[in-house]
Amino acid sequence: MFIEWDVPAAARPPALKALFPVVPGSDLVNDVLAPGGGFGFNFIPLWLTAINTLKWVPDVQSIVDGQFDYQWLADRGASPLTFMDVFLNAYTATRFQDADPRLAEHLTDTSPSRREYLSDPSRIEVSTFVVGGWHDLFTYSESKIYCPC
Repeated sequence: MFIEWDVPAAARPPALKALFPVVPGSDLVNDVLAPGGGFGFNFIPLWLTAINTLKWVPDVQSIVDGQFDYQWLADRGASPLTFMDVFLNAYTATRFQDADPRLAEHLTDTSPSRREYLSDPSRIEVSTFVVGGWHDLFTYSESKIYCPC
């Protein structure tokens, strides 16, 4: 699940007077996974490859200290290439009906997993200065956060 940047602000803590999010996202599917409604070919392959490679780098200090975390290893063994099968299916399925159900669910606006990747900036009631640019990763979200009309 996507951890929303706006959740703490939506809780309206008394000490919070303003927000200054830099390149915030509120719709990861439209921003990253499927910009413009089509599965992205730019960011996703690099990101998934990096994540799936780096997650195998162990904590060297724990090995040196003899405190290796075997649960860490078991977790990686349970999902050695997280979402890579979905990623490959997205590039090889010729029809939406043939897409991996997990991919189809993320691309369906009303599905529960799709809703998990949305945040609601309209819940924020403090002054907010959104920083972003034309070529940022979350370009779609930045304008929606500015005016959640």
